[in-house]
Amino acid sequence: MKTNFIQGMVALEGIGQFLNKIQDRGLKIIDYKIIENPKAIGWAHIVVEVEAREK
Repeated sequence: MKTNFIQGMVALEGIGQFLNKIQDRGLKIIDYKIIENPKAIGWAHIVVEVEAREK
Protein backbone atom coordinates (compact mmCIF):
# COMPACT_ATOMS: atom_id res chain seq x y z
CA MET A 1 0.00 0.00 0.00
CA LYS A 2 1.36 3.39 -0.99
CA THR A 3 0.82 6.44 1.16
CA ASN A 4 1.00 10.20 0.73
CA PHE A 5 1.34 13.02 3.23
CA ILE A 6 -0.71 16.19 3.61
CA GLN A 7 0.61 18.91 5.87
CA GLY A 8 -0.30 22.40 6.90
CA MET A 9 -0.74 24.98 9.65
CA VAL A 10 -4.11 24.74 11.37
CA ALA A 11 -5.72 26.58 14.28
CA LEU A 12 -5.97 24.21 17.23
CA GLU A 13 -9.78 24.39 17.27
CA GLY A 14 -9.88 23.61 13.52
CA ILE A 15 -7.96 20.33 13.55
CA GLY A 16 -11.12 18.20 13.49
CA GLN A 17 -12.52 20.22 10.59
CA PHE A 18 -9.22 19.81 8.68
CA LEU A 19 -9.34 16.01 9.14
CA ASN A 20 -13.01 15.90 8.12
CA LYS A 21 -12.25 17.80 4.89
CA ILE A 22 -9.59 15.23 4.01
CA GLN A 23 -12.10 12.39 4.55
CA ASP A 24 -14.80 14.26 2.60
CA ARG A 25 -12.47 14.17 -0.42
CA GLY A 26 -12.48 10.38 -0.28
CA LEU A 27 -9.05 9.91 1.27
CA LYS A 28 -8.50 7.30 3.96
CA ILE A 29 -6.52 8.66 6.93
CA ILE A 30 -3.92 6.21 8.21
CA ASP A 31 -2.23 8.36 10.89
CA TYR A 32 -1.66 11.97 11.83
CA LYS A 33 0.72 13.94 14.02
CA ILE A 34 0.12 17.35 15.56
CA ILE A 35 3.16 19.49 16.36
CA GLU A 36 2.39 22.57 18.45
CA ASN A 37 4.54 25.63 17.87
CA PRO A 38 5.22 27.65 21.05
CA LYS A 39 5.93 30.75 18.93
CA ALA A 40 2.52 30.56 17.23
CA ILE A 41 0.14 30.18 20.15
CA GLY A 42 -3.19 28.66 19.12
CA TRP A 43 -1.78 27.13 15.94
CA ALA A 44 -0.28 23.75 15.15
CA HIS A 45 1.56 22.08 12.30
CA ILE A 46 -0.26 18.91 11.27
CA VAL A 47 1.03 16.05 9.12
CA VAL A 48 -1.54 13.54 7.90
CA GLU A 49 -0.64 10.21 6.28
CA VAL A 50 -3.30 9.11 3.78
CA GLU A 51 -3.70 6.09 1.55
CA ALA A 52 -2.60 6.91 -2.01
CA ARG A 53 -5.27 6.89 -4.71
CA GLU A 54 -4.98 4.51 -7.62
CA LYS A 55 -4.17 6.22 -10.90
